[in-house]
Amino acid sequence: MDFQPARKKQKLSTNLQQASINGNDVENNDTVASSTPDASPHLISNDASTTDGHSNVASLSRSISPPARRNPRAPDVVETSRLSGGFASITQLVPTGGSNSSSVKTVSSPIQLTRVQELPVSSNVDTISLKDILGDPLIKECWAFNYLFDVDFLMSNFDEDVRDLVRIKVVHGSWKKEDSNRVYIDEAARKYMNVQVLKAYMPEAFGTHHSKMFVMFRHDDQAQVVIHTANIIARDWRMCQAVWRSPLLPNMKTNSANSENSTTLPLMGTGQRFKHDLLSYLRAYGQAKTGPLTSQLKLYDFHSVHAALVASTPSKLNLHSSDPATETLWGWAGLKTILQTIPVQTSPTQTPQIVIQVSSVATLGQTDKWLTNTFLSTLRTTSTPPPPPQNLPSSSPPPTRSAAP
Repeated sequence: MDFQPARKKQKLSTNLQQASINGNDVENNDTVASSTPDASPHLISNDASTTDGHSNVASLSRSISPPARRNPRAPDVVETSRLSGGFASITQLVPTGGSNSSSVKTVSSPIQLTRVQELPVSSNVDTISLKDILGDPLIKECWAFNYLFDVDFLMSNFDEDVRDLVRIKVVHGSWKKEDSNRVYIDEAARKYMNVQVLKAYMPEAFGTHHSKMFVMFRHDDQAQVVIHTANIIARDWRMCQAVWRSPLLPNMKTNSANSENSTTLPLMGTGQRFKHDLLSYLRAYGQAKTGPLTSQLKLYDFHSVHAALVASTPSKLNLHSSDPATETLWGWAGLKTILQTIPVQTSPTQTPQIVIQVSSVATLGQTDKWLTNTFLSTLRTTSTPPPPPQNLPSSSPPPTRSAAP
């Protein structure tokens, strides 16, 4: 979720393995690491439920689109372990002494790919459509955060028996009156009495609202948060996108404000911390825009969520005075805070890797200074201390230099 002023440079959408979802860049209200309210939430999830056999993220062991992978090979072993004070579950590779595929355990990914109708059924296993997300007749209120909207397409994906009854809030970042995107959305929304359009104010010239998120309230007194990577236009939902859905969140009936009033934030990777960071992000839109949403959402129990949220909002950050233990940090600083809780395995022969998916990049400056010193440095963050330098054996004694006569 990124509400970010793009500072003429970074329009980066980072997707980490088991992670991701776009932040509120509104296209700057992102749940990602950014420093402006970006509406596309980026989420790092550590929800891994296991089944029998060896462990591997199922969605990563299947080809996403043709051509099929050559020489597919199951990992030797994978084991799921729990971290206290960190992500709820993390997969680790551990040697088993064999590579028999029958001993492979599968770990369900918390992130689903979207259905691509042009692909065969075998390529759409475990995928999800927009109708799967919005078509439940129990939905009574839906807040849709995004950059591009086709309001008619959005409405067509609600259950036909209730689509005229669901209270729908469309939140976008095209706040200037002459903006063609705003004009198009406003005209389309007038056809629906139950649709209200809200504009996120972007104070920076290069700021955008790229957040892509749904927050839904249901008639059975439950809520759900969905963070994804697609615009609300038909074309985007015909391509391969990614979706993270929270479990259904029960209503606590009364507000449990312990974590809200505490001077120290809950541990990263817990549902309480996810809730705190999500509410902080939503408040960045302003009380007049999202006040009713935060007032409702804080009444729901997030204990079943095992994920971390990285969001961007229009803001300035003082790195020397900010304390991630007491406040939510936005943008790359927020991403760094999360990565500081994640260990990596190191070995003399293997280097840990982070996979990044970038939808578009504007300019990163005349040199690679920001990319190297700030962004790539952030991605190298981990809770695992760096290995000590190794003394390489020398085949011959070091050369000596005789003193000049």
